[in-house]
Amino acid sequence: MKKILLTLMITFTVIFLNAGLFNIGKFFRNNAGKKHYTKQKFEKAEKSFNENAIKDPTDPKLQYNLGNAYYKNSKTEEALSAYQSALRNSKFKDKDKVLHNIGNIYYNNEDYGQAIESYKQALKANPKNKDVKVNYELAKQMLQQQQQQQKQEQNKDEKKEEKQEKKEEQKQQKQSQEELDKQKEAEEQLKALQEQEQNDLKEKKKAKASGRAEGKYW
Repeated sequence: MKKILLTLMITFTVIFLNAGLFNIGKFFRNNAGKKHYTKQKFEKAEKSFNENAIKDPTDPKLQYNLGNAYYKNSKTEEALSAYQSALRNSKFKDKDKVLHNIGNIYYNNEDYGQAIESYKQALKANPKNKDVKVNYELAKQMLQQQQQQQKQEQNKDEKKEEKQEKKEEQKQQKQSQEELDKQKEAEEQLKALQEQEQNDLKEKKKAKASGRAEGKYW
């Protein structure tokens, strides 16, 4: 019995020490990542946060920090993936910050519709977040401007297309008219030739009739 208790105590002690060492290592890596991030050494920050996220992928805070580092290193797809991983944890309390950052990514990519949706979700998570409110209103204005610009460009393209179609139509009309003129000219030339032939034939007949009367061709 004593051996069993001793074995259990040793097992629990090992588990406790391993868990403690893991938490201590995670703490130091996360702390190092934050220091690198503050000093704008984003590649080193990414390395520290990524090592933590690999060892504990279910920790939303680690995924959030990693997403921030990815974003600062212009890895937007990786940042979005890390942010989504953080959001999958229902106990994560800073969802509004994650959703805000997701909205910022879409905003910077000029995808204002997606940005607005992300800001909306962030405000649902935390209606008091003033930064989200500001960016939400700004995204709506930018979306309106973008839609107006797209409409202007569409109208411009339509007018350009209409102008091109009209130009093609005029070209075809000109070609048709030229063909008609050529056809008419050819018909007139043919008619003139036919009249000339008839006149020549008449002259020949007259000459022939006159020759027989005078006896020149006997």
